[in-house]
Amino acid sequence: METGREISLGEEADRERAYSAVISLKEILEYLLQLLSMILEIKKMQAEAFEERAGRVLKLLQETSDVSESNLRQSTRETGRLALTMRDFVMVLIKSDNTMVLDIMDIMKSIYASSNIDHKKPQMMEKLQVILEQVPQTLQEINLIDELMKRFLNDTDLDKILEDLYHYVEVQPSREMVKDLLQASGKLKQDITVFREVATETTILWEDLEFLLEFLRGSVDFCHGIKLKRYITSVASEVVEDFRNLLISSSVDIMILGYIRRLEVFFGDPSQSPGKKYSIVELISCGASSIDQVMKNSCVSKFGIKYILLRVLRKIHFIRERIELIKA
Repeated sequence: METGREISLGEEADRERAYSAVISLKEILEYLLQLLSMILEIKKMQAEAFEERAGRVLKLLQETSDVSESNLRQSTRETGRLALTMRDFVMVLIKSDNTMVLDIMDIMKSIYASSNIDHKKPQMMEKLQVILEQVPQTLQEINLIDELMKRFLNDTDLDKILEDLYHYVEVQPSREMVKDLLQASGKLKQDITVFREVATETTILWEDLEFLLEFLRGSVDFCHGIKLKRYITSVASEVVEDFRNLLISSSVDIMILGYIRRLEVFFGDPSQSPGKKYSIVELISCGASSIDQVMKNSCVSKFGIKYILLRVLRKIHFIRERIELIKA
């Protein structure tokens, strides 16, 4: 009897260790998803602002206009910046659209407000799902303005206006401006695609962890699940360590801590840094870098977030298959 009781206690200890390890990993993923949700929502705003402004610039370039070339170049540069980093985006908006800057602040505030509040996690996941569902439409709308710009380049190609070399030379500055806009557009689409992929993979892993927690909450009596629980502990603990090492080596941890402190001060907790005030630009920046670019680099680096996610998803799917066998 005593031996049976010791086995029971051992099983419970294995279950608790596995449960704790999965919870730790889930918390890391939830913070990552909050950040990705914020970035994707602001990227959607960037896309909308870029499409509208690029359409206006293209119209000016296509028509005979009294606008000087220098003013057109300045307008093109600012339009291109709308599609670059969040920092560039806000720097342009501050000059012309305070309403949209306030919208960005509200997005950031809502993400900050949901941090570490358990009952808000389901709403956060639902909101992220809506944002992810909107991404294909956002990319399609960017492609539409891209097609208009490509058509302009095609219509002003040397082969098309060979009989009018003077006109070809005349439109060269406009062609260069459109090429710059296309390059900025391509970068925005690439950024959105990377963040969507990482957010989707992170969501899949988060849902898998929910499945594991459900199993662990009710699996104390599964004697043949002891090894599986220990494997779950090993996998979850290893991934938590991988994420921590990544954050330390890439300085993302410094960025995240600085980001949280700036949010606390900006949105009403001056005790974190008495007397310090931050501008919206400082709020979305990490030194000279923008938060979205710091995050993107951490996602796509050789052993970055995407690498970790793909590796652990394979292991978690194996665990799910084993659980299904045990339940059967």
